[in-house]
Order: sequence, then C-alpha cells, then structure tokens
Amino acid sequence: MPWPKSVATGSVWRLNPSYMPLQLLRYFQQTDPQGPWAAVADNTVRLLAATAPRGFSPDWCAWSEDARAFVADPEKGTVGSYDAIRVYLWAGMLAESSPDRRPLLQALAGPKRLLADRQPIPELVDTATGTVRGMGPLGFAGALLPYLKAQDMPEALATELARLPNSRADGQPSTALLPYYEQMLLLFGQAWLDGRYQFLRNGQLQTSWRLLCRPTRTA
Repeated sequence: MPWPKSVATGSVWRLNPSYMPLQLLRYFQQTDPQGPWAAVADNTVRLLAATAPRGFSPDWCAWSEDARAFVADPEKGTVGSYDAIRVYLWAGMLAESSPDRRPLLQALAGPKRLLADRQPIPELVDTATGTVRGMGPLGFAGALLPYLKAQDMPEALATELARLPNSRADGQPSTALLPYYEQMLLLFGQAWLDGRYQFLRNGQLQTSWRLLCRPTRTA
C-alpha cells in the first residue's frame, strides 16, 4: 500500500506493484513463518499477473472489494511508466531456482515482445491495450538489464547495454548528468548484472563486496 492513510476510496484499495519486490516478501515469509507473508507473497504473484493482461505492469492498480478482483487504479488508470519499470527489475533479479520466476516472467512478457520486434522500450504504455508512446529514458534500459538476462535475450541485452553512458567507448555522457532516479535504476541493474549482488531462492540478499571493478558483462 502506498501510505497509511487515504489508500481506500469506498471498497477500492489502491496498490503500487513496484512497491512489492517478491524476493523480499519471500524472505519475510521465511524469517516470520507465523506472519502473513506467505499470503502476501502469493497474492502479489496474483496481482502482477492479473494487472498485466498485455504483459505490461501498470504504475498503480487497485483491489475492488465489490468485484473481488484487481482493477484499474481510480486515479492513475492503466498507464505503466516510471513506477512500473521497477516491476521488471525485481522480476529479473529473482533467483533461477525461485518457483515464482518462470510464471512471473511469462506474465510480464510485454517488454520482451517489443524488443524481440526491435521496438524501443516506451516511456508510457497503456497496460489494458498494449498501446505504447514515447521512448524510455536511459534509466529504463538500466532497469531492464536483469529482466533481459532472465528472459534469455542476449541481443536485446547488448543493445540496451550499448545505450548506457558507462558502456560507451568515450565514456560520455557521465551518469552523473542523469536525473537521480535514472542513476539509481542504472546502479541496481548494472550492479546485479556485474555479479555484485544477487537474491537467493529464499529471497536472501547475497553480496560480493570484494569484487573488483570491471566493464559490465552480458553473460
């Protein structure tokens, strides 16, 4: 839920899919087995699949008590953009042995289909119709690196890597010139691809602090 107040309008509860990295919920489930986390994690898988009919996650969605279903957000509608890009980031970083990984990547196959058709990642997508608009910024490319690796798309991965500032031969432009949010998406995506951290099957974070700096790898 986005905040402690004003999350509900009547029988509709607003939710942000990118606030729910599944690996963290699974880790909470393990460390607090008597808590609600198993149900929360299972329902998150349901949410991510139900709100992506065309394979794209929305920025916001809602749960309707009356319909007993996930529905379009009453304020933001069905747009997927700067919030939703994190959904693909989290899904791509799930452990290969995670039972959630395969169904989630299948449910979120929209970006995979676009890139397979050599279309750019859009800035905005209508998740109900699949209609896209604009071109996603460099931060989107960084966020998609784990997703493209997990979807076994080496050509698309190389293409998105080539867009990134630090992957260019001349080193320009610097990531310092990018907006803060884009820098953070690049940091998360590139660091995971470089093997600096990973999430295990149970969601536990494993880091490699002694790993020396090296160019971003694609495999």
